[in-house]
Amino acid sequence: MVKINYEQFAEELVNLVGGVENVKQLNHCVTRLRFNLVDNTKADTEAIKKLNEVFGVVDANNQYQIVVGGEVVPTYKAIVKKYNFAGGTVEQEDTVRKQPFSVKNTIREILDYISGTMVQVIPLFIGCGLINVALAVANLGFGVPTTSSTYTLLSAIGNSVFYYLPVFAAFSAAKKLNCNPFLAVVSIIFLIHPNFIGLKSYEGVTSLFGIQFNVLTYTSTLFPAIISTYVLSKIEDPIYNFFPAIIRSIFGPFVCIVALAIGNVFVFAPVGYYIGSFIVQLILWIQKVAGPFSVGIVGATKGLLVMVGAHSLFAPTMLSLISEVGYDSFVRPGFVVCNFAIVGATLAVALMSKKKEFKGISLSAALTAFLGTDEPALYGILLPLKKPFLASLAGGFVGGTVAGFLGTKAYAMAKNGVWALMVFQDTIIQMIIAGIVAFAVAFALTWFLKFNEETR
Repeated sequence: MVKINYEQFAEELVNLVGGVENVKQLNHCVTRLRFNLVDNTKADTEAIKKLNEVFGVVDANNQYQIVVGGEVVPTYKAIVKKYNFAGGTVEQEDTVRKQPFSVKNTIREILDYISGTMVQVIPLFIGCGLINVALAVANLGFGVPTTSSTYTLLSAIGNSVFYYLPVFAAFSAAKKLNCNPFLAVVSIIFLIHPNFIGLKSYEGVTSLFGIQFNVLTYTSTLFPAIISTYVLSKIEDPIYNFFPAIIRSIFGPFVCIVALAIGNVFVFAPVGYYIGSFIVQLILWIQKVAGPFSVGIVGATKGLLVMVGAHSLFAPTMLSLISEVGYDSFVRPGFVVCNFAIVGATLAVALMSKKKEFKGISLSAALTAFLGTDEPALYGILLPLKKPFLASLAGGFVGGTVAGFLGTKAYAMAKNGVWALMVFQDTIIQMIIAGIVAFAVAFALTWFLKFNEETR
């Protein structure tokens, strides 16, 4: 394996996306560098695709995404270090092209905002989810008591990110919108303070300045912070600029915090709470109408969502389901079987290939997908060959339908691949069966449909 010169790679990427002056913001998820560019047309997509370290490019949802697989973190750090990006962002307000108002552009901006917020938080849920899985295994498999101090402490660590989700979401959203992350956190964190939570048992009418408000449970919620931070991004500069410079640093934060806190009590947080509840009820309705086939649809379309970089938008749905229902029987099962279908199709390609080099690349991609990173297999193997990609979609649908029939349930967030099986806990056997089915269908269809290696 050739060792990557990350400093050189970082320089190549930034130059090919149009130079540092064309970069508004840079973030990353598990496998992708996610650029927000001043002008996407300045990026040399074909040249970027030809780089050995790049698996593919996705231009969608106002983001220019470069798929680099497991090299994403060191590459991101090299870019940020070389170009002195402050927290992964570059201010280019004078040169940013304002998009004309339209429903399409508005939807794209909303999706970009939610996606850009979630990609920074998802790794935390994966890590903490594995802690909870390990505790479940220790309790069910080895009889470790849930009342022990060790179990209690580790459980607190594993559940901390989920419990304090409004805090992490507010901080992440503020970074995305380039507003003060600490103001964003302070303006939302009081909603999970013990004093506020205690108001639920208040015997009288809960009111602020004589105006009545409902006390809702905001722990483990996402959308209250999303809405609150967006409002902050719109009012922070006008409020600060209203005051003379000599008192700006005193009264600016004060007015922002008070205004947002009051807004959160009466409007922003309740609206966000009910949006999350609506999503859960909508998913439950879809499952009731479509039954097990709903999971099959997710399994079949996940690969397509990865192609357009929209798969991370399902994270709020998974979080809402786990928070309100206690498990996710819709998204994560579909994502996992899709992953196993990709492994099956890619392995079939490796075994059928007559070219030694391509066979080795395919085997490596299949292993990488099995461990949870399927972009190299998708972009490097399946999509160029077309028929194996279609076979993976079919495998995802059949495997997802089986997962739906067997009642698989994910109790925590997790990365895809073999590691994700652990979050299914008491339904892990059912999930393994569904994964094997997805793998077998995709493998068999790829073998049956065959493919032309020269089209790659």
